[in-house]
Amino acid sequence: MQGIRVKGSLVWTIYRFDDGPMRAYKNLGEDLKLKTPVSANDKLVSMSNAILRNYIANKELKTIMTDRQILRDTIRKEIGKITKDWGVWIETVEITNVEICSDTLFKNMQTKYRETIQKEADIIRNTIKNRIEEVTMEVETEMNELDKSASQEIKAYKDDIDLKLNIEINAINILKNKIANEKYKIEQDLDVSKKMEMEKHKDSINNSDLDLKLAEIQISIEKENAKIKTKDVEYEQDKLEQEHEQKVTSIETEYKLASERLQIELMQP
Repeated sequence: MQGIRVKGSLVWTIYRFDDGPMRAYKNLGEDLKLKTPVSANDKLVSMSNAILRNYIANKELKTIMTDRQILRDTIRKEIGKITKDWGVWIETVEITNVEICSDTLFKNMQTKYRETIQKEADIIRNTIKNRIEEVTMEVETEMNELDKSASQEIKAYKDDIDLKLNIEINAINILKNKIANEKYKIEQDLDVSKKMEMEKHKDSINNSDLDLKLAEIQISIEKENAKIKTKDVEYEQDKLEQEHEQKVTSIETEYKLASERLQIELMQP
């Protein structure tokens, strides 16, 4: 593949077993007598380059750039099949560097990498967006349920307060009726008492102005007492009405505080 440079090293030696030395001499010739067998090295380098080109042409660029172990093992295996018949043994193959020397190839790789990253980012973004929408729907559903539950609780609490107020109002009305009956009874008793006193002292009144005056004084005193008693009854009635108003105010305040406290609890996470 054009634009890729691979650097490495290959260590070889004469195959020592069987007729390995004879085959090496037959294939590599007098070059083996030199300290540095240039011709033999060139043959092995050319063979390695051919194997390397074939490997690179049939592999993905990512594999070539990242997996040197496969590249090294492939060269050693393929070249070993040939050199064994030459009487040559491949000790080791090392890949020291794989680099891109073509700007066009590098840009293409960067473009593909960016496209891959962009796709992954889009997938992650869509996943997060979908999750946010799901969580938002769950939260809205839960808030609706909480609002519905809170409304039911507030309505139940209000109904309970209304029931208590109605009971208190009925009790006060009963007490008012009782007081009115007592007042009417007192007035009736006063009229009866007045009539009885008048009948009792009728003869005395006819005979004596003094007795009449005494009777009138007595009646006046009884009237005053009746007025005092009536005022006491009215005072008690006013007192009960004030107590009722205080109770109603207290219950309404308690209802408002409970509603505010419930709203605060609903707003807390």
